[in-house]
Amino acid sequence: MADLDAPLPTFALLARFPVQQADEPSAVEVVRSLLRAADEPFEDVTVEREDAPGTYYVMARFVLSSLDGETAVRGLFETLREAGLDPDEVWLDAQVA
Repeated sequence: MADLDAPLPTFALLARFPVQQADEPSAVEVVRSLLRAADEPFEDVTVEREDAPGTYYVMARFVLSSLDGETAVRGLFETLREAGLDPDEVWLDAQVA
Protein backbone atom coordinates (compact mmCIF):
# COMPACT_ATOMS: atom_id res chain seq x y z
CA MET A 1 0.00 0.00 0.00
CA ALA A 2 1.29 3.49 -0.89
CA ASP A 3 2.35 5.86 1.85
CA LEU A 4 -0.39 8.52 1.81
CA ASP A 5 1.76 10.92 3.82
CA ALA A 6 4.65 10.82 1.35
CA PRO A 7 5.40 14.22 -0.18
CA LEU A 8 4.83 14.79 -3.88
CA PRO A 9 7.92 15.01 -6.07
CA THR A 10 9.18 18.51 -6.86
CA PHE A 11 10.09 19.62 -10.37
CA ALA A 12 11.89 22.57 -11.92
CA LEU A 13 9.97 23.77 -14.97
CA LEU A 14 10.80 26.35 -17.62
CA ALA A 15 8.28 28.48 -19.50
CA ARG A 16 9.31 30.56 -22.49
CA PHE A 17 7.63 33.81 -23.49
CA PRO A 18 8.23 35.74 -26.71
CA VAL A 19 8.49 39.45 -25.83
CA GLN A 20 8.98 42.55 -27.96
CA GLN A 21 11.02 45.17 -26.14
CA ALA A 22 13.88 47.55 -26.87
CA ASP A 23 16.46 45.58 -24.85
CA GLU A 24 17.05 42.48 -22.70
CA PRO A 25 16.52 44.11 -19.29
CA SER A 26 13.18 45.52 -20.44
CA ALA A 27 12.08 42.13 -21.79
CA VAL A 28 12.95 40.44 -18.47
CA GLU A 29 11.11 43.11 -16.48
CA VAL A 30 7.98 42.76 -18.63
CA VAL A 31 7.80 39.01 -17.94
CA ARG A 32 8.52 39.50 -14.21
CA SER A 33 5.76 42.11 -14.00
CA LEU A 34 3.26 39.87 -15.80
CA LEU A 35 4.06 36.92 -13.54
CA ARG A 36 3.78 39.06 -10.39
CA ALA A 37 0.48 40.58 -11.55
CA ALA A 38 -0.88 37.07 -12.21
CA ASP A 39 0.42 35.96 -8.78
CA GLU A 40 2.47 33.17 -10.34
CA PRO A 41 5.34 31.91 -8.13
CA PHE A 42 8.48 32.01 -10.28
CA GLU A 43 12.10 31.61 -9.17
CA ASP A 44 14.04 33.35 -11.90
CA VAL A 45 13.57 35.10 -15.25
CA THR A 46 16.29 35.28 -17.91
CA VAL A 47 16.62 35.93 -21.63
CA GLU A 48 17.16 32.75 -23.62
CA ARG A 49 17.96 34.53 -26.88
CA GLU A 50 17.13 37.41 -29.18
CA ASP A 51 15.19 36.14 -32.20
CA ALA A 52 15.11 39.33 -34.25
CA PRO A 53 15.94 42.90 -33.32
CA GLY A 54 13.59 43.78 -30.46
CA THR A 55 12.13 40.27 -30.07
CA TYR A 56 13.40 38.25 -27.11
CA TYR A 57 12.59 34.77 -25.84
CA VAL A 58 12.42 35.11 -22.07
CA MET A 59 12.45 32.04 -19.80
CA ALA A 60 10.90 31.85 -16.37
CA ARG A 61 11.85 29.07 -13.95
CA PHE A 62 9.26 27.57 -11.62
CA VAL A 63 9.62 24.93 -8.90
CA LEU A 64 6.40 23.01 -8.29
CA SER A 65 5.24 19.80 -6.65
CA SER A 66 3.16 17.42 -8.73
CA LEU A 67 2.34 13.76 -9.25
CA ASP A 68 4.82 13.54 -12.14
CA GLY A 69 6.71 15.73 -14.59
CA GLU A 70 4.16 15.52 -17.41
CA THR A 71 1.34 16.57 -15.10
CA ALA A 72 3.46 19.46 -13.79
CA VAL A 73 4.17 20.72 -17.32
CA ARG A 74 0.52 20.50 -18.42
CA GLY A 75 -0.66 22.09 -15.19
CA LEU A 76 1.74 25.03 -15.40
CA PHE A 77 0.95 25.64 -19.08
CA GLU A 78 -2.80 25.74 -18.38
CA THR A 79 -2.36 27.86 -15.24
CA LEU A 80 -0.30 30.44 -17.14
CA ARG A 81 -2.81 30.58 -20.01
CA GLU A 82 -5.74 30.94 -17.61
CA ALA A 83 -3.87 33.85 -15.98
CA GLY A 84 -3.70 35.59 -19.37
CA LEU A 85 -0.07 34.75 -20.03
CA ASP A 86 0.87 33.03 -23.26
CA PRO A 87 4.02 30.92 -23.08
CA ASP A 88 5.04 29.45 -26.40
CA GLU A 89 6.47 26.43 -24.58
CA VAL A 90 6.66 24.88 -21.10
CA TRP A 91 9.01 21.99 -20.35
CA LEU A 92 10.48 19.96 -17.51
CA ASP A 93 13.99 21.01 -16.57
CA ALA A 94 14.66 18.54 -13.74
CA GLN A 95 13.19 16.66 -10.81
CA VAL A 96 14.64 18.39 -7.77
CA ALA A 97 13.16 16.32 -4.93
